[in-house]
Amino acid sequence: MTKQNSPESMSAELYRAWMRRTERDGLPANVFIYSEREGARTKVFTRLTDVVLDHLIGLDLLSKLGFGEAAESLRGRLPTKKRVQSGDLGEILGAVYIDEATSYSVPIKRLRHKPDRNALMPGTDLVGIGSDAGSLKLLKGEAKSRKTLYKSTVSEAVDQLLDDENMPSPGTLAFIADRLAHDDRMEEFEVIRRVQTEDLPEGALEHLVFTVSGNDPGSCLRAYAGASPPRYLVGLVVTDHQDFIDHLFEEVDDTLSRRNP
Repeated sequence: MTKQNSPESMSAELYRAWMRRTERDGLPANVFIYSEREGARTKVFTRLTDVVLDHLIGLDLLSKLGFGEAAESLRGRLPTKKRVQSGDLGEILGAVYIDEATSYSVPIKRLRHKPDRNALMPGTDLVGIGSDAGSLKLLKGEAKSRKTLYKSTVSEAVDQLLDDENMPSPGTLAFIADRLAHDDRMEEFEVIRRVQTEDLPEGALEHLVFTVSGNDPGSCLRAYAGASPPRYLVGLVVTDHQDFIDHLFEEVDDTLSRRNP
């Protein structure tokens, strides 16, 4: 993550409007904690709803089909189990964070391709690609969403980051490559092919632990700040975690039915 596009900048429209960084003494430089700005959730809620719909179904598809007409045929893609809603939302917010607040970009919205709405998507949660002075950069991330975040959950995320010799899982990379080729996005496909077949140069790989929780994650994230490859730990605090998720997915379902095409 280059300095000008690091998580510290929080330059994206959604996150800048919704979240503020919680400043405190004693946090390592690679740990970032954010809480909601007062009254901001109401202002960004429609945007959040669109983000969830886009990642799970695709706003372009919904616009083509018409929201009301598409509702019954596509509603089956929306998770109904609370655990899966929470997990999907963590991954979605992590992907948006990478796109909007870092120098990386997430090549595909992989949750659109879940075979079962009430199952968590297997593989590496988050993969970001970027460049630094023309050289390939790769970000591997794991997202965790919990009403109460514990150190054991962050430890689990770290263990997943260290799997597959620190790299995204081969299955995840193959899946991304397949979707990029299918969509004729060959420049990005070539980047993933290089990741699959070439050794990354020193410093080209970074890790991200991304959490959403009802409690303050500071002590949990601080405990895992030291690492190689370089690791960033980001925690969003949403104090009414489960109520927020329930309300958001209710609104996603309602929006699918009522919005004009």
